[in-house]
Amino acid sequence: MDMIGQMGYGAEDEEEVRSIVLSVQERIRLGRITLGDAVRLLRNDVLKMNQDDFAKQCKISRRTLSQFELGCGNPTMHTVNSVLEQFGLTLCIGRRGDQHMRHNNDRATKID
Repeated sequence: MDMIGQMGYGAEDEEEVRSIVLSVQERIRLGRITLGDAVRLLRNDVLKMNQDDFAKQCKISRRTLSQFELGCGNPTMHTVNSVLEQFGLTLCIGRRGDQHMRHNNDRATKID
């Protein structure tokens, strides 16, 4: 069972969540949204959590989360991974045009 399955959604809700996550991943890949925008969208649309509760769940401060979502500051890799793992995601680095990153690893998010 993957992270989305572990979130406790029913089958219909689980498919909707997968759709939201995949849509956000694609928008990041295409450069249409920032990583911070993606986190805010996922936090609101998937987890339906406010910043305070989500920050506690990630074991970071609300201010750190707020800065991350706004694209301010310089989050550590630990912070980035703590936030992304809440959605079953991880940060991956790849070369532009790397087909493996785009098609073969549905947990990867390519950041250009």
